Amino acid sequence: MNRSATIVLALLGVAGPALQPAATGAGGPTVTEAWEALSRELRSVALTGEKLVITADAEGDLRVLTRRVAQAADGRNMHTAVKPRAEKGSFAWDDGIYIRTYDARAGTMLIRRTLERRPSRATTAWRLNLAKRSYNLVVEGVERVAGRKCLRMALDPYSRTGLMIRTWLDQGTGAELRREETDAAGNSVHAEMFTSVSIMPPGRDPAIACARPRRARVESVIGSRASSDLHELSRRASFHVRVPAQAPTGFELEQGTVATVDGRKAAVLRYTNGLAALTLVATPVPPRTMAAPEHKARRIAAGHWRVDWSGPDMDVVVMGPCAPEELLEMMTGFDAASESAFVTRMALESGVGGRLISTMRGSGLARETVHAILEVARRSGRPVETVWAYVRAGHGWQSAASRYGIPPTVIHGHLLGNR
Repeated sequence: MNRSATIVLALLGVAGPALQPAATGAGGPTVTEAWEALSRELRSVALTGEKLVITADAEGDLRVLTRRVAQAADGRNMHTAVKPRAEKGSFAWDDGIYIRTYDARAGTMLIRRTLERRPSRATTAWRLNLAKRSYNLVVEGVERVAGRKCLRMALDPYSRTGLMIRTWLDQGTGAELRREETDAAGNSVHAEMFTSVSIMPPGRDPAIACARPRRARVESVIGSRASSDLHELSRRASFHVRVPAQAPTGFELEQGTVATVDGRKAAVLRYTNGLAALTLVATPVPPRTMAAPEHKARRIAAGHWRVDWSGPDMDVVVMGPCAPEELLEMMTGFDAASESAFVTRMALESGVGGRLISTMRGSGLARETVHAILEVARRSGRPVETVWAYVRAGHGWQSAASRYGIPPTVIHGHLLGNR
Protein backbone atom coordinates (compact mmCIF):
# COMPACT_ATOMS: atom_id res chain seq x y z
CA MET A 1 0.00 0.00 0.00
CA ASN A 2 1.48 3.37 -0.98
CA ARG A 3 1.70 6.42 1.25
CA SER A 4 -1.26 8.13 -0.47
CA ALA A 5 -3.55 5.21 0.26
CA THR A 6 -2.35 5.01 3.86
CA ILE A 7 -3.13 8.67 4.51
CA VAL A 8 -6.55 8.48 2.87
CA LEU A 9 -7.48 5.37 4.87
CA ALA A 10 -6.34 7.06 8.06
CA LEU A 11 -8.58 10.04 7.37
CA LEU A 12 -11.56 7.92 6.38
CA GLY A 13 -11.06 5.66 9.39
CA VAL A 14 -11.44 8.61 11.73
CA ALA A 15 -14.16 10.51 9.90
CA GLY A 16 -16.28 7.63 8.62
CA PRO A 17 -19.66 8.65 7.26
CA ALA A 18 -18.93 12.36 7.72
CA LEU A 19 -17.09 12.38 4.40
CA GLN A 20 -19.95 11.06 2.29
CA PRO A 21 -20.52 13.55 -0.57
CA ALA A 22 -23.66 15.65 -0.55
CA ALA A 23 -25.65 16.03 -3.73
CA THR A 24 -24.55 19.05 -5.72
CA GLY A 25 -27.24 19.15 -8.41
CA ALA A 26 -27.02 21.08 -11.65
CA GLY A 27 -26.56 24.36 -9.82
CA GLY A 28 -23.43 23.34 -7.94
CA PRO A 29 -20.84 25.80 -6.63
CA THR A 30 -19.02 27.90 -9.20
CA VAL A 31 -15.33 28.76 -9.46
CA THR A 32 -16.16 32.33 -8.43
CA GLU A 33 -17.87 31.07 -5.28
CA ALA A 34 -14.86 28.88 -4.53
CA TRP A 35 -12.43 31.80 -4.84
CA GLU A 36 -14.71 33.85 -2.58
CA ALA A 37 -14.67 31.05 0.01
CA LEU A 38 -10.87 30.91 -0.18
CA SER A 39 -10.74 34.67 0.33
CA ARG A 40 -12.74 34.28 3.55
CA GLU A 41 -10.39 31.53 4.72
CA LEU A 42 -7.34 33.73 4.10
CA ARG A 43 -8.84 36.33 6.44
CA SER A 44 -9.07 33.64 9.18
CA VAL A 45 -12.18 32.27 10.86
CA ALA A 46 -12.78 32.01 14.62
CA LEU A 47 -13.26 28.38 15.63
CA THR A 48 -12.41 25.58 18.04
CA GLY A 49 -12.15 21.87 17.37
CA GLU A 50 -10.07 18.73 17.18
CA LYS A 51 -7.92 17.97 14.17
CA LEU A 52 -6.12 14.91 12.82
CA VAL A 53 -2.76 15.75 11.22
CA ILE A 54 -0.71 13.29 9.15
CA THR A 55 2.73 14.23 7.80
CA ALA A 56 5.43 12.27 5.98
CA ASP A 57 9.08 12.82 6.86
CA ALA A 58 12.08 12.82 4.52
CA GLU A 59 12.17 9.00 4.55
CA GLY A 60 8.45 8.70 3.87
CA ASP A 61 7.52 7.56 7.38
CA LEU A 62 4.17 8.84 8.60
CA ARG A 63 3.61 10.85 11.78
CA VAL A 64 0.05 11.00 13.06
CA LEU A 65 -1.08 13.61 15.61
CA THR A 66 -4.39 14.66 17.10
CA ARG A 67 -4.50 18.33 18.06
CA ARG A 68 -6.98 20.54 19.85
CA VAL A 69 -7.25 23.83 17.97
CA ALA A 70 -8.41 27.29 18.98
CA GLN A 71 -8.26 30.07 16.37
CA ALA A 72 -9.31 33.72 16.57
CA ALA A 73 -10.65 35.83 13.72
CA ASP A 74 -7.46 37.94 13.75
CA GLY A 75 -5.26 34.89 13.12
CA ARG A 76 -4.09 34.20 16.69
CA ASN A 77 -4.14 30.46 17.32
CA MET A 78 -3.13 27.64 19.61
CA HIS A 79 -2.58 23.97 18.73
CA THR A 80 -2.30 21.54 21.63
CA ALA A 81 -1.28 17.89 21.09
CA VAL A 82 -3.77 15.36 22.45
CA LYS A 83 -2.41 12.14 20.91
CA PRO A 84 -0.15 10.20 20.87
CA ARG A 85 0.61 9.99 24.57
CA ALA A 86 4.27 10.94 23.99
CA GLU A 87 3.18 14.27 22.46
CA LYS A 88 0.45 15.08 24.97
CA GLY A 89 0.92 18.53 26.48
CA SER A 90 3.03 19.88 23.64
CA PHE A 91 1.66 23.03 22.05
CA ALA A 92 2.27 25.83 19.57
CA TRP A 93 0.83 29.23 20.51
CA ASP A 94 0.94 32.08 18.00
CA ASP A 95 -0.25 35.44 19.33
CA GLY A 96 0.58 37.30 16.11
CA ILE A 97 3.86 38.60 17.53
CA TYR A 98 5.65 35.52 18.84
CA ILE A 99 5.27 31.78 18.35
CA ARG A 100 5.85 29.74 21.50
CA THR A 101 6.46 26.07 20.79
CA TYR A 102 6.60 23.75 23.80
CA ASP A 103 8.00 20.21 23.55
CA ALA A 104 6.57 18.28 26.50
CA ARG A 105 9.00 15.38 26.10
CA ALA A 106 12.11 17.58 26.27
CA GLY A 107 10.58 20.19 28.59
CA THR A 108 11.81 23.00 26.32
CA MET A 109 10.08 26.03 24.87
CA LEU A 110 11.27 27.76 21.71
CA ILE A 111 10.16 31.36 21.31
CA ARG A 112 10.59 33.05 17.96
CA ARG A 113 9.17 36.01 16.13
CA THR A 114 6.16 35.15 14.00
CA LEU A 115 6.21 36.07 10.31
CA GLU A 116 2.43 35.80 10.13
CA ARG A 117 0.65 39.06 9.49
CA ARG A 118 -2.63 39.79 11.16
CA PRO A 119 -5.28 39.27 8.45
CA SER A 120 -6.46 42.38 6.63
CA ARG A 121 -8.36 43.07 3.43
CA ALA A 122 -5.21 44.32 1.71
CA THR A 123 -3.06 41.29 2.55
CA THR A 124 -5.94 38.92 1.81
CA ALA A 125 -6.46 40.45 -1.64
CA TRP A 126 -2.72 40.26 -2.34
CA ARG A 127 -2.47 36.59 -1.33
CA LEU A 128 -5.61 35.73 -3.26
CA ASN A 129 -4.18 37.35 -6.41
CA LEU A 130 -0.99 35.31 -5.95
CA ALA A 131 -3.02 32.12 -5.53
CA LYS A 132 -4.96 32.84 -8.73
CA ARG A 133 -1.68 33.31 -10.58
CA SER A 134 -0.15 30.15 -9.09
CA TYR A 135 -2.95 27.58 -9.23
CA ASN A 136 -5.61 26.29 -11.58
CA LEU A 137 -8.76 25.87 -9.47
CA VAL A 138 -11.27 23.08 -10.08
CA VAL A 139 -14.48 22.88 -8.02
CA GLU A 140 -15.14 19.20 -7.28
CA GLY A 141 -18.46 19.53 -5.46
CA VAL A 142 -19.81 19.61 -1.93
CA GLU A 143 -18.91 17.20 0.89
CA ARG A 144 -19.46 17.08 4.62
CA VAL A 145 -16.51 17.36 7.00
CA ALA A 146 -17.10 17.20 10.75
CA GLY A 147 -20.81 17.48 10.04
CA ARG A 148 -20.56 20.71 8.01
CA LYS A 149 -21.12 21.21 4.28
CA CYS A 150 -17.88 22.14 2.55
CA LEU A 151 -16.83 23.16 -0.94
CA ARG A 152 -14.27 20.64 -2.13
CA MET A 153 -11.77 22.22 -4.50
CA ALA A 154 -8.51 21.16 -6.14
CA LEU A 155 -5.72 23.67 -6.71
CA ASP A 156 -3.26 22.39 -9.31
CA PRO A 157 0.00 24.41 -9.39
CA TYR A 158 1.20 25.82 -12.68
CA SER A 159 4.76 25.08 -11.51
CA ARG A 160 5.75 21.58 -12.57
CA THR A 161 7.27 20.87 -9.15
CA GLY A 162 4.66 22.47 -6.89
CA LEU A 163 2.39 20.58 -4.52
CA MET A 164 -1.19 19.82 -5.54
CA ILE A 165 -3.60 21.07 -2.86
CA ARG A 166 -7.08 19.72 -2.29
CA THR A 167 -9.04 21.71 0.27
CA TRP A 168 -12.48 21.53 1.87
CA LEU A 169 -13.83 24.98 2.84
CA ASP A 170 -16.89 25.47 5.03
CA GLN A 171 -19.66 26.85 2.80
CA GLY A 172 -20.85 29.37 5.34
CA THR A 173 -17.57 30.86 6.56
CA GLY A 174 -14.73 29.68 4.31
CA ALA A 175 -12.99 27.92 7.22
CA GLU A 176 -10.66 25.20 5.97
CA LEU A 177 -11.82 21.96 7.58
CA ARG A 178 -9.74 19.51 5.57
CA ARG A 179 -6.61 19.73 3.43
CA GLU A 180 -4.48 17.28 1.47
CA GLU A 181 -1.20 17.94 -0.36
CA THR A 182 0.38 15.68 -2.96
CA ASP A 183 3.59 15.94 -4.95
CA ALA A 184 3.99 15.79 -8.73
CA ALA A 185 4.20 11.97 -8.57
CA GLY A 186 0.87 11.77 -6.76
CA ASN A 187 2.33 10.90 -3.35
CA SER A 188 0.54 12.41 -0.35
CA VAL A 189 2.94 14.51 1.69
CA HIS A 190 0.56 16.12 4.19
CA ALA A 191 -3.06 15.76 5.29
CA GLU A 192 -5.14 17.30 8.04
CA MET A 193 -8.81 17.26 8.91
CA PHE A 194 -11.10 18.47 11.66
CA THR A 195 -12.91 15.54 13.26
CA SER A 196 -15.04 17.95 15.30
CA VAL A 197 -15.39 21.71 14.96
CA SER A 198 -17.37 24.66 16.32
CA ILE A 199 -17.47 27.87 14.28
CA MET A 200 -17.68 30.92 16.55
CA PRO A 201 -20.37 33.58 15.90
CA PRO A 202 -19.24 36.96 14.48
CA GLY A 203 -17.53 39.15 17.05
CA ARG A 204 -16.71 36.28 19.38
CA ASP A 205 -13.30 34.61 19.69
CA PRO A 206 -12.23 31.58 21.72
CA ALA A 207 -9.91 32.13 24.66
CA ILE A 208 -6.36 31.79 23.35
CA ALA A 209 -3.75 31.95 26.07
CA CYS A 210 -1.32 29.66 27.78
CA ALA A 211 0.90 29.76 30.83
CA ARG A 212 4.56 28.87 30.59
CA PRO A 213 4.83 25.30 31.91
CA ARG A 214 6.77 24.93 35.13
CA ARG A 215 10.43 24.05 34.67
CA ALA A 216 10.18 24.75 30.95
CA ARG A 217 13.59 25.72 29.60
CA VAL A 218 13.52 28.56 27.06
CA GLU A 219 15.97 27.69 24.31
CA SER A 220 15.85 30.76 22.11
CA VAL A 221 14.20 34.14 21.73
CA ILE A 222 14.88 35.54 18.27
CA GLY A 223 13.59 38.11 15.85
CA SER A 224 12.41 41.69 15.62
CA ARG A 225 9.14 42.93 14.18
CA ALA A 226 8.36 41.77 10.66
CA SER A 227 8.57 44.03 7.61
CA SER A 228 8.34 43.76 3.83
CA ASP A 229 10.80 46.65 3.41
CA LEU A 230 14.33 45.27 2.96
CA HIS A 231 15.87 48.70 3.49
CA GLU A 232 14.27 48.82 6.94
CA LEU A 233 15.49 45.28 7.67
CA SER A 234 18.99 46.30 6.58
CA ARG A 235 19.01 49.14 9.10
CA ARG A 236 18.00 46.77 11.88
CA ALA A 237 20.48 44.11 10.83
CA SER A 238 23.42 46.52 10.35
CA PHE A 239 24.20 44.76 7.07
CA HIS A 240 22.78 44.95 3.56
CA VAL A 241 19.87 42.51 3.27
CA ARG A 242 19.84 41.38 -0.34
CA VAL A 243 16.92 39.83 -2.17
CA PRO A 244 17.50 36.93 -4.60
CA ALA A 245 17.51 37.70 -8.30
CA GLN A 246 14.49 35.46 -8.75
CA ALA A 247 12.15 33.16 -6.87
CA PRO A 248 10.41 29.90 -7.85
CA THR A 249 7.44 30.34 -10.18
CA GLY A 250 4.59 32.19 -8.48
CA PHE A 251 6.44 33.04 -5.26
CA GLU A 252 6.91 36.61 -4.05
CA LEU A 253 8.42 38.11 -0.92
CA GLU A 254 5.83 38.43 1.83
CA GLN A 255 7.89 39.75 4.72
CA GLY A 256 11.01 39.23 6.76
CA THR A 257 12.63 39.81 10.11
CA VAL A 258 16.08 40.10 11.63
CA ALA A 259 16.90 37.19 13.89
CA THR A 260 19.78 35.78 15.88
CA VAL A 261 20.82 32.41 14.44
CA ASP A 262 23.67 30.52 16.11
CA GLY A 263 24.76 33.74 17.80
CA ARG A 264 24.89 35.77 14.58
CA LYS A 265 22.44 38.28 13.12
CA ALA A 266 20.62 36.99 10.06
CA ALA A 267 17.84 38.10 7.74
CA VAL A 268 14.88 35.70 7.63
CA LEU A 269 12.70 36.20 4.55
CA ARG A 270 9.47 34.43 3.72
CA TYR A 271 8.11 34.00 0.20
CA THR A 272 4.60 32.83 -0.70
CA ASN A 273 2.58 31.96 -3.78
CA GLY A 274 -0.63 32.69 -1.90
CA LEU A 275 -1.04 29.26 -0.28
CA ALA A 276 2.44 27.75 0.14
CA ALA A 277 5.53 29.34 1.69
CA LEU A 278 9.29 29.06 1.56
CA THR A 279 11.87 30.55 3.92
CA LEU A 280 15.30 32.05 3.23
CA VAL A 281 17.86 32.73 5.97
CA ALA A 282 20.88 34.85 4.98
CA THR A 283 23.83 35.37 7.34
CA PRO A 284 26.78 37.63 6.45
CA VAL A 285 30.29 36.22 6.84
CA PRO A 286 33.75 37.83 6.55
CA PRO A 287 34.84 38.09 2.89
CA ARG A 288 36.43 34.88 1.67
CA THR A 289 38.13 33.81 -1.53
CA MET A 290 36.23 31.11 -3.39
CA ALA A 291 36.62 29.65 -6.86
CA ALA A 292 32.84 29.36 -6.98
CA PRO A 293 29.94 29.34 -4.50
CA GLU A 294 29.34 26.00 -2.79
CA HIS A 295 26.02 24.33 -2.11
CA LYS A 296 24.35 21.15 -0.94
CA ALA A 297 20.71 20.03 -0.99
CA ARG A 298 18.76 17.59 1.15
CA ARG A 299 15.15 16.56 1.56
CA ILE A 300 13.79 17.71 4.93
CA ALA A 301 10.26 16.30 4.56
CA ALA A 302 8.15 14.75 1.86
CA GLY A 303 7.81 17.37 -0.87
CA HIS A 304 10.10 19.83 0.95
CA TRP A 305 13.79 20.54 0.33
CA ARG A 306 16.58 22.54 1.94
CA VAL A 307 19.52 24.08 0.06
CA ASP A 308 22.59 25.39 1.91
CA TRP A 309 24.58 27.89 -0.17
CA SER A 310 27.89 29.58 0.67
CA GLY A 311 29.09 32.61 -1.27
CA PRO A 312 31.97 35.12 -1.00
CA ASP A 313 30.30 37.11 1.81
CA MET A 314 27.09 35.32 2.73
CA ASP A 315 25.79 31.96 3.96
CA VAL A 316 22.23 31.22 2.87
CA VAL A 317 19.73 28.51 3.75
CA VAL A 318 16.51 28.28 1.74
CA MET A 319 13.73 25.78 2.51
CA GLY A 320 10.38 25.12 0.91
CA PRO A 321 8.00 22.91 -1.12
CA CYS A 322 10.02 23.32 -4.31
CA ALA A 323 12.54 21.27 -6.25
CA PRO A 324 16.14 21.79 -5.12
CA GLU A 325 17.00 23.14 -8.57
CA GLU A 326 14.43 25.93 -8.14
CA LEU A 327 15.73 26.80 -4.68
CA LEU A 328 19.31 26.86 -5.94
CA GLU A 329 18.35 29.17 -8.83
CA MET A 330 17.42 31.77 -6.22
CA MET A 331 21.12 32.09 -5.46
CA THR A 332 22.10 33.06 -9.03
CA GLY A 333 23.67 36.51 -8.88
CA PHE A 334 23.24 36.67 -5.10
CA ASP A 335 26.13 39.08 -4.54
CA ALA A 336 26.53 42.83 -4.18
CA ALA A 337 28.47 43.31 -7.44
CA SER A 338 25.83 41.52 -9.52
CA GLU A 339 23.02 43.55 -7.93
CA SER A 340 24.83 46.85 -8.51
CA ALA A 341 25.43 45.92 -12.16
CA PHE A 342 21.72 45.13 -12.63
CA VAL A 343 20.56 48.45 -11.16
CA THR A 344 23.06 50.39 -13.28
CA ARG A 345 22.04 48.59 -16.48
CA MET A 346 18.30 49.09 -15.85
CA ALA A 347 18.84 52.80 -15.09
CA LEU A 348 20.73 53.31 -18.35
CA GLU A 349 18.25 51.35 -20.49
CA SER A 350 15.09 52.86 -19.01
CA GLY A 351 16.20 56.38 -18.13
CA VAL A 352 14.76 55.84 -14.65
CA GLY A 353 16.81 56.75 -11.61
CA GLY A 354 18.75 53.97 -9.92
CA ARG A 355 17.19 54.87 -6.57
CA LEU A 356 13.69 53.91 -7.80
CA ILE A 357 15.00 50.65 -9.23
CA SER A 358 16.75 49.86 -5.96
CA THR A 359 13.53 50.64 -4.08
CA MET A 360 11.59 48.19 -6.24
CA ARG A 361 14.21 45.53 -5.60
CA GLY A 362 14.12 46.47 -1.92
CA SER A 363 10.41 45.62 -1.87
CA GLY A 364 11.36 42.08 -2.89
CA LEU A 365 10.57 42.15 -6.62
CA ALA A 366 12.54 39.74 -8.79
CA ARG A 367 14.88 41.29 -11.33
CA GLU A 368 12.77 40.05 -14.24
CA THR A 369 9.67 41.67 -12.70
CA VAL A 370 11.48 45.00 -12.25
CA HIS A 371 12.70 44.84 -15.84
CA ALA A 372 9.18 44.04 -17.07
CA ILE A 373 7.63 46.92 -15.10
CA LEU A 374 10.12 49.35 -16.61
CA GLU A 375 9.39 48.06 -20.13
CA VAL A 376 5.59 48.16 -19.67
CA ALA A 377 5.86 51.74 -18.41
CA ARG A 378 8.11 52.75 -21.33
CA ARG A 379 5.86 51.22 -24.00
CA SER A 380 2.56 52.37 -22.47
CA GLY A 381 3.67 55.84 -21.43
CA ARG A 382 2.46 55.19 -17.89
CA PRO A 383 4.52 56.28 -14.87
CA VAL A 384 6.69 53.48 -13.47
CA GLU A 385 5.08 54.01 -10.06
CA THR A 386 1.60 53.36 -11.54
CA VAL A 387 2.61 50.05 -13.12
CA TRP A 388 4.52 49.07 -10.00
CA ALA A 389 1.50 49.75 -7.77
CA TYR A 390 -0.62 47.41 -9.87
CA VAL A 391 1.98 44.64 -9.72
CA ARG A 392 2.48 45.21 -5.99
CA ALA A 393 -1.20 44.37 -5.43
CA GLY A 394 -0.37 40.78 -6.34
CA HIS A 395 -0.91 40.92 -10.10
CA GLY A 396 1.83 39.58 -12.35
CA TRP A 397 3.65 41.78 -14.82
CA GLN A 398 1.83 39.86 -17.58
CA SER A 399 -1.48 41.14 -16.21
CA ALA A 400 -0.03 44.65 -15.95
CA ALA A 401 1.04 44.53 -19.60
CA SER A 402 -2.45 43.51 -20.70
CA ARG A 403 -4.04 46.17 -18.49
CA TYR A 404 -2.02 48.89 -20.18
CA GLY A 405 -2.50 47.62 -23.75
CA ILE A 406 0.82 45.81 -24.29
CA PRO A 407 0.76 42.14 -25.40
CA PRO A 408 2.59 40.15 -22.70
CA THR A 409 4.39 38.20 -25.44
CA VAL A 410 6.06 41.45 -26.56
CA ILE A 411 7.41 42.09 -23.06
CA HIS A 412 8.46 38.44 -22.73
CA GLY A 413 10.36 38.63 -26.01
CA HIS A 414 12.10 41.80 -24.84
CA LEU A 415 13.17 40.11 -21.60
CA LEU A 416 14.54 37.08 -23.45
CA GLY A 417 16.49 39.31 -25.81
CA ASN A 418 18.10 41.22 -22.96
CA ARG A 419 19.26 38.35 -20.76
